[in-house]
Amino acid sequence: MIAAPVQMESPWNGEGWLFTCLNCRKNFTFARAVEVEESMEELAALDLEARRGTELELDDPARWVEWMGTLLKAVEVGKEYVYLDGFFIDVDTMPLQFDGWHSRHDLPWVPQRAALEDRTVIDDTIGSEEYWRETAIAEEP
Repeated sequence: MIAAPVQMESPWNGEGWLFTCLNCRKNFTFARAVEVEESMEELAALDLEARRGTELELDDPARWVEWMGTLLKAVEVGKEYVYLDGFFIDVDTMPLQFDGWHSRHDLPWVPQRAALEDRTVIDDTIGSEEYWRETAIAEEP
């Protein structure tokens, strides 16, 4: 089970491209979609309790449920996903083109998947501060 994503100021450190396990709070690159018995409200309670007292603290279960419901809407059971800049992305997506929370992404492949063949893909894209700064969506004045 995954926690709701919270992207901080430095997405290149993994905050913009790694899942967080709802139970152990470790970070993971890939997640396979499965059905669980717990309700969205129960999952929200688990996540919110685990974040209590941290800089990632959230306090609104209804907002958590709404946000995760939106993120999970296109997710299909059995498929494998990565997280990138506010979205759950099917690993088979090619090309990858979208505007995320932070950046505009235009890549020929899902970087996490491409990195299975060539580790430098992560270093040159989503693991690079330069990539995120160069692709940043300009804030409106």
